[in-house]
Amino acid sequence: MPAPARSRRPSLASTVPVTAKAGDTIFYDIYTDEEKAADPAKKDTGLFFFKGTPGERFAICNAGGGFAYVGAMHDSFPHALELSKMGYNAFALIYRPGAQTACEDLARAITFIFEHADELEVDTACYSLWGGSAGGRMAAYLGSYGPEAFGGGDLPRPGAVIMPRVCPV
Repeated sequence: MPAPARSRRPSLASTVPVTAKAGDTIFYDIYTDEEKAADPAKKDTGLFFFKGTPGERFAICNAGGGFAYVGAMHDSFPHALELSKMGYNAFALIYRPGAQTACEDLARAITFIFEHADELEVDTACYSLWGGSAGGRMAAYLGSYGPEAFGGGDLPRPGAVIMPRVCPV
């Protein structure tokens, strides 16, 4: 049997360096320098941007990790890359460990995207939240209660919450 044909679409390993070399911003801080100085745990928190079609809707992918770590490289980055290939403007959130702080970071990320929608060239109507495991819980909490419940802006809830489930064989 012949080997399956390899995809010619860019991989994660080739996309991020090419985007950075082109001078495009790939990581956005969601907290100010003052906020990071007051709470050093916020210093590495932010959004990796996988740009899709300008003016298209956005999605935020939240990695799992049991609220103990953020498994972005093998979880949210590949999902965000695939969404961007379909035209969506996708973000992968790097959040602080802990259920409450993770939800606060997601609420802040949503607020950041709404506040910078023109600069980011994203449509804020009917955005989506994605996540599995801990990331799925974050998406569900924000989808149910909205960003304001976790310290974000008074913004609409997402149009869709996607939480993949691994089914037993």
